[in-house]
Amino acid sequence: MAQDILLAQRAGFNGARLHQRVVEERYLYHTDRLGFLLWAEYGDWGCSGTGPAGDNQHPTSSYIAEWLEALARDISHPSIIGWCPLNETHQRLHDRTTTLDDVTKALYDATKAADPTRPVIDASGYSHRVPYTDIWDAHLYEQDPKTFAGQLQGLAEAPPTPTPAPETTPPSPCRTAGSPT
Repeated sequence: MAQDILLAQRAGFNGARLHQRVVEERYLYHTDRLGFLLWAEYGDWGCSGTGPAGDNQHPTSSYIAEWLEALARDISHPSIIGWCPLNETHQRLHDRTTTLDDVTKALYDATKAADPTRPVIDASGYSHRVPYTDIWDAHLYEQDPKTFAGQLQGLAEAPPTPTPAPETTPPSPCRTAGSPT
C-alpha cells in the first residue's frame, strides 16, 4: 500500500479520489504518514435499475448508517480533504421527491453535521440533488474538444445549476443478462 502511494507521488500526484469504496485503515495510516491527500467516498453501487426511468435508483437507509460508520472511523485522518457519499446519480431530476432525493439529502446533511470542517459533494457527477452542496462537478465524457468546450461554455459567467440526467438510464453494472430493465 505504501509503495502504491510512493509511486503515485513520484509520478507527480499529491492525492487521489478513492472511488466507490471505503478504504482500509492501513491505507489511511500510510496516506497520513506520507502526506498523500484523499477524497473519501462510499461504495454506493447496487441501487440502480430497480424501477422505471425517472425513479430507478433506490438507495436504502442502510446507506446512511454505513456511511456514518465510515465517517466515524475515518474522520480523524488529516489526509482526507473531502467526502463524497454518492457517485453518478443518473436518475433524472423532476418535480417530485424520490427515495434517491431523500437519501442524498440525508447523506449530505449527516456528513456536514459529523464533519463541518471538510467540503462535501452530494453526489459526484450527473444530477446534484442538494442545491447547497459544497462542490458541484460534472462527469462529461465527450471526446470532441469543440463539443466539450460548448458543454462548459457559460461557467465563467454564472454558477452551475442543476441539470437533469440523460433521458436514457445507463444499465446497472449489477444486472445480469436476462434481468428486467
